Amino acid sequence: MSTDTVQQTIQQFVSDWFRAMEPMPDNIDWFVDHLSDSLVLSMPEGEFEGHTGFEQWYRGAAKTFQAGWVHDVQELKVGEESEGLYPVEMALNLVATLNSPEGKPARQLNLPLRERWTVAVSETGAVAIHSYRVTMGR
Repeated sequence: MSTDTVQQTIQQFVSDWFRAMEPMPDNIDWFVDHLSDSLVLSMPEGEFEGHTGFEQWYRGAAKTFQAGWVHDVQELKVGEESEGLYPVEMALNLVATLNSPEGKPARQLNLPLRERWTVAVSETGAVAIHSYRVTMGR
């Protein structure tokens, strides 16, 4: 695969990933299919490993936030491949509404985030995330 093709594949995957995440579907098979077995997920709320760790994080996020998130990617950079992995860096705003106790008004958040992923891209264009790190701010 050419470098341009890999970059386009990764950029499209990032878009697809966030579009699939935003409605917070109950079935997470699509996400798991795009995660390495040895995934390391580093989020503001903690560290999670593998498919089980992703599911644990996802279920917690679904309890915290209402469906309908918006990931507004401001900047996306795909770095040079090293040992079969491509670094991906993003700056984005996450707009999400917190679930609130009954009778309390919902609170909307607009969070500036920086995300750093490492991904592998197969010859057929399949993308697998190996590490996924989210930090607050720019």
